Amino acid sequence: MKRFRETDYFVTENGDVFRNEKKLKPQPTNAGYLRVGIYENKIYKRYLIHRLVGELYLSNPNNLPEVAHQNHIKTDNRVDNLKWSNHSDNMKENYISGNAKPAKGEKQHLSKLTENDISFIRNNYIPRDKKFGMRALSRKFNVSYGTIYPLIHNKTWKHIK
Repeated sequence: MKRFRETDYFVTENGDVFRNEKKLKPQPTNAGYLRVGIYENKIYKRYLIHRLVGELYLSNPNNLPEVAHQNHIKTDNRVDNLKWSNHSDNMKENYISGNAKPAKGEKQHLSKLTENDISFIRNNYIPRDKKFGMRALSRKFNVSYGTIYPLIHNKTWKHIK
Protein backbone atom coordinates (compact mmCIF):
# COMPACT_ATOMS: atom_id res chain seq x y z
CA MET A 1 0.00 0.00 0.00
CA LYS A 2 1.37 3.40 -0.99
CA ARG A 3 0.49 6.92 0.12
CA PHE A 4 -1.03 9.14 -2.55
CA ARG A 5 1.10 12.29 -2.71
CA GLU A 6 1.11 14.16 0.62
CA THR A 7 -2.40 13.12 1.65
CA ASP A 8 -4.00 10.80 4.20
CA TYR A 9 -5.02 8.45 1.38
CA PHE A 10 -3.41 5.11 0.53
CA VAL A 11 -3.82 3.00 -2.59
CA THR A 12 -3.24 -0.75 -2.95
CA GLU A 13 -1.95 -2.60 -6.01
CA ASN A 14 -5.50 -3.91 -6.50
CA GLY A 15 -6.99 -0.43 -6.70
CA ASP A 16 -8.46 -0.18 -3.22
CA VAL A 17 -8.26 3.31 -1.70
CA PHE A 18 -8.11 3.85 2.05
CA ARG A 19 -8.24 6.83 4.40
CA ASN A 20 -7.66 6.31 8.12
CA GLU A 21 -7.81 2.54 7.61
CA LYS A 22 -11.29 2.88 6.10
CA LYS A 23 -11.82 1.64 2.55
CA LEU A 24 -13.45 4.23 0.32
CA LYS A 25 -16.40 3.22 -1.82
CA PRO A 26 -15.66 4.05 -5.46
CA GLN A 27 -18.30 5.67 -7.64
CA PRO A 28 -18.71 4.89 -11.35
CA THR A 29 -18.35 7.64 -13.93
CA ASN A 30 -20.75 7.92 -16.86
CA ALA A 31 -18.08 6.21 -18.97
CA GLY A 32 -17.90 3.24 -16.58
CA TYR A 33 -14.58 3.96 -14.82
CA LEU A 34 -14.31 3.97 -11.03
CA ARG A 35 -13.33 7.09 -9.11
CA VAL A 36 -12.98 8.31 -5.54
CA GLY A 37 -13.03 11.74 -3.95
CA ILE A 38 -9.83 12.88 -2.26
CA TYR A 39 -9.00 15.99 -0.28
CA GLU A 40 -5.62 17.32 -1.32
CA ASN A 41 -4.45 20.56 0.31
CA LYS A 42 -8.01 21.11 1.58
CA ILE A 43 -9.37 20.90 -1.97
CA TYR A 44 -11.76 18.10 -2.88
CA LYS A 45 -11.04 16.42 -6.20
CA ARG A 46 -12.22 13.23 -7.85
CA TYR A 47 -9.58 10.84 -9.15
CA LEU A 48 -9.94 7.87 -11.45
CA ILE A 49 -8.70 4.84 -9.56
CA HIS A 50 -6.73 3.39 -12.46
CA ARG A 51 -4.93 6.72 -12.70
CA LEU A 52 -4.02 6.59 -8.99
CA VAL A 53 -2.71 3.03 -9.31
CA GLY A 54 -0.74 3.97 -12.41
CA GLU A 55 0.87 7.00 -10.79
CA LEU A 56 1.88 5.06 -7.71
CA TYR A 57 2.90 1.67 -9.07
CA LEU A 58 3.84 1.96 -12.75
CA SER A 59 7.01 3.54 -14.02
CA ASN A 60 6.48 5.92 -16.92
CA PRO A 61 9.91 6.41 -18.56
CA ASN A 62 8.40 7.73 -21.82
CA ASN A 63 6.20 10.24 -19.98
CA LEU A 64 3.01 8.89 -21.58
CA PRO A 65 -0.18 10.74 -20.60
CA GLU A 66 -2.78 7.98 -20.05
CA VAL A 67 -3.21 4.83 -18.01
CA ALA A 68 -4.87 2.10 -20.09
CA HIS A 69 -6.57 -1.14 -19.08
CA GLN A 70 -4.89 -4.04 -20.87
CA ASN A 71 -7.95 -6.32 -20.68
CA HIS A 72 -10.29 -3.38 -21.55
CA ILE A 73 -12.38 -3.92 -18.42
CA LYS A 74 -12.82 -0.42 -17.01
CA THR A 75 -13.38 -1.58 -13.43
CA ASP A 76 -10.34 -3.88 -13.27
CA ASN A 77 -7.82 -1.55 -11.64
CA ARG A 78 -5.15 -4.09 -10.66
CA VAL A 79 -1.63 -2.85 -11.34
CA ASP A 80 -0.83 -5.87 -13.53
CA ASN A 81 -3.78 -4.95 -15.78
CA LEU A 82 -2.66 -1.35 -16.30
CA LYS A 83 -0.06 0.28 -18.53
CA TRP A 84 0.93 3.77 -19.59
CA SER A 85 -0.23 4.70 -23.09
CA ASN A 86 -0.73 7.64 -25.40
CA HIS A 87 -4.26 8.64 -26.39
CA SER A 88 -4.02 7.41 -29.97
CA ASP A 89 -2.87 3.90 -29.03
CA ASN A 90 -5.39 3.72 -26.19
CA MET A 91 -8.27 4.60 -28.53
CA LYS A 92 -7.09 2.17 -31.23
CA GLU A 93 -7.04 -0.67 -28.72
CA ASN A 94 -10.50 0.28 -27.48
CA TYR A 95 -11.89 0.24 -31.03
CA ILE A 96 -10.29 -3.13 -31.74
CA SER A 97 -11.67 -4.61 -28.51
CA GLY A 98 -15.16 -3.25 -29.23
CA ASN A 99 -15.22 -1.01 -26.13
CA ALA A 100 -15.36 2.17 -28.21
CA LYS A 101 -17.04 3.03 -31.45
CA PRO A 102 -16.22 5.98 -33.68
CA ALA A 103 -18.72 8.80 -33.42
CA LYS A 104 -21.20 8.88 -36.28
CA GLY A 105 -22.98 11.76 -37.93
CA GLU A 106 -23.58 14.90 -35.92
CA LYS A 107 -22.02 13.29 -32.83
CA GLN A 108 -18.68 13.48 -34.62
CA HIS A 109 -17.21 16.71 -33.28
CA LEU A 110 -16.23 18.18 -36.67
CA SER A 111 -19.62 17.68 -38.31
CA LYS A 112 -21.28 20.79 -39.74
CA LEU A 113 -24.45 18.95 -40.73
CA THR A 114 -27.22 17.51 -38.58
CA GLU A 115 -29.35 14.46 -39.28
CA ASN A 116 -32.21 16.79 -40.24
CA ASP A 117 -29.91 18.51 -42.76
CA ILE A 118 -29.03 15.14 -44.28
CA SER A 119 -32.68 14.16 -44.63
CA PHE A 120 -33.50 17.52 -46.22
CA ILE A 121 -30.62 17.24 -48.71
CA ARG A 122 -31.47 13.69 -49.75
CA ASN A 123 -35.21 14.35 -50.02
CA ASN A 124 -34.88 17.59 -51.97
CA TYR A 125 -31.91 16.96 -54.24
CA ILE A 126 -32.64 17.56 -57.93
CA PRO A 127 -29.73 17.02 -60.33
CA ARG A 128 -28.36 20.27 -61.84
CA ASP A 129 -31.20 22.34 -60.33
CA LYS A 130 -30.44 25.98 -59.47
CA LYS A 131 -32.05 25.68 -55.99
CA PHE A 132 -31.64 22.00 -55.16
CA GLY A 133 -28.64 20.81 -57.15
CA MET A 134 -25.40 19.77 -55.46
CA ARG A 135 -23.74 23.17 -55.82
CA ALA A 136 -26.80 25.01 -54.50
CA LEU A 137 -27.12 22.64 -51.53
CA SER A 138 -23.42 22.96 -50.75
CA ARG A 139 -23.80 26.77 -50.63
CA LYS A 140 -27.04 26.57 -48.60
CA PHE A 141 -25.39 24.39 -45.91
CA ASN A 142 -21.95 26.02 -46.13
CA VAL A 143 -20.15 22.78 -46.96
CA SER A 144 -18.10 21.77 -49.98
CA TYR A 145 -19.39 20.10 -53.10
CA GLY A 146 -17.16 17.20 -52.04
CA THR A 147 -19.28 16.81 -48.91
CA ILE A 148 -22.63 16.83 -50.74
CA TYR A 149 -21.71 14.38 -53.52
CA PRO A 150 -20.97 11.30 -51.34
CA LEU A 151 -23.86 12.19 -49.04
CA ILE A 152 -26.39 12.08 -51.90
CA HIS A 153 -24.92 8.83 -53.23
CA ASN A 154 -25.09 7.17 -49.79
CA LYS A 155 -21.32 6.89 -49.41
CA THR A 156 -21.41 8.87 -46.16
CA TRP A 157 -24.03 9.21 -43.43
CA LYS A 158 -25.20 5.66 -44.27
CA HIS A 159 -27.04 5.37 -40.96
CA ILE A 160 -29.55 8.04 -42.11
CA LYS A 161 -32.23 6.99 -44.58
